Amino acid sequence: MLAGGIAILVMLPHDTEKADCMVQAAHAQHVPVVSYDRLAHNSPVDLYVGFDLFQVGVLQAQTLVQQAQKGNFLLLGGSPLDFNSKIVRSGQMKVLQPRINRGDIKVVGDISVREWSATQAYLLLAQALQKIDVPLTAIVASNDATAGGAIQALADKSLSGKVLVTGQDADLAAVARLFEGTQLMTVYKPLSGFARTAAEAAVKLARHQDLGRH
Repeated sequence: MLAGGIAILVMLPHDTEKADCMVQAAHAQHVPVVSYDRLAHNSPVDLYVGFDLFQVGVLQAQTLVQQAQKGNFLLLGGSPLDFNSKIVRSGQMKVLQPRINRGDIKVVGDISVREWSATQAYLLLAQALQKIDVPLTAIVASNDATAGGAIQALADKSLSGKVLVTGQDADLAAVARLFEGTQLMTVYKPLSGFARTAAEAAVKLARHQDLGRH
């Protein structure tokens, strides 16, 4: 793309730790870079367009503890290659850690799910459920895909709807699970406005115009 003479690079990095090489290559040819949804970690991108993922984690955990202030919680995080996973987790732990320190909440598992995959979430949780020998109160699932896999694994054990499960993205399947009572909550993010903001900013950067305040 750089050889083809692009004026702007908008990227959603798969591995946020390794995306810096792409940013450096673009900047070497004076091409500005917009990091979309996932921030290229420790990399001098020209603009990041994303949501407040820390607050997403806070909302997930707050909703859980409103329903269950004590119990056995399992943490089901996103891709270890995605720095967003760490940001969401930090928001969750802001709420959960004081309760963990007091002994009100016990963490019985901490699982990272490659590619945020529902299939991987199902397989990993199915394995974990074989080993957990205490009643499970809640699964802090970091998005709706992992929540869906987790709920399928719970259903295999006749636990679906009995264990609180969080999510984010407001996927259609997740919204259906909210009505069914198998998923406790999700976080809706208005993607159309988000994408428009990124596109408009990219055009301005390509034209070397002032972005103003964002």
